[in-house]
Amino acid sequence: ANIAYDKDIENYSEMMLALDTFVDLANKTVENYGSLLIDQQFIDDTNENKQISSSVSGILDDKTDASVSITGTLLALYRLSVNSKIKLELFNKQNLRKSLKYLIKDGNEFEKQYSAQLLAQLSFNEEVNKILNDEEKDLIDTIKELSKINNFEFKKLRKTCEQLLWILSDKSKNLENEKSSQPKNHLM
Repeated sequence: ANIAYDKDIENYSEMMLALDTFVDLANKTVENYGSLLIDQQFIDDTNENKQISSSVSGILDDKTDASVSITGTLLALYRLSVNSKIKLELFNKQNLRKSLKYLIKDGNEFEKQYSAQLLAQLSFNEEVNKILNDEEKDLIDTIKELSKINNFEFKKLRKTCEQLLWILSDKSKNLENEKSSQPKNHLM
């Protein structure tokens, strides 16, 4: 099996190029929000794997002449943000924070979900977490409101917002401190 360690991942220029490309696509989609809608199927694994159809915002990529959905772009960024350094770099790239904030506030349920999911992933980085807590009180208030809504068709959104709030809370930091103080030599 090929295993890439954090330092290896950070040094891959292709990884950084991919991040730039996907961030650019996300920002362009938000800039042109609603001009291209793409029909997609979503599976809600928190609701008996219910399949839900919806239209999400997208963009026609000039380079590939293909349409790209915002949810697909956000999912790609989520999967690429695998280590702490990349999380911070990604969070600080271009206008990604502004785009995520826009989608969490004004996107449909699926766009909110994938934006909140990416933001939760990025928030595991201590610096990103601090920036959000210090500078994005209005965004956190929006996430709190979303975590209280019971009538979403996509039930996973509420759960993701609850997870994001937990990551941003002191509870998660206490858990991380407990883990780091445990002995490193263990069987499992």
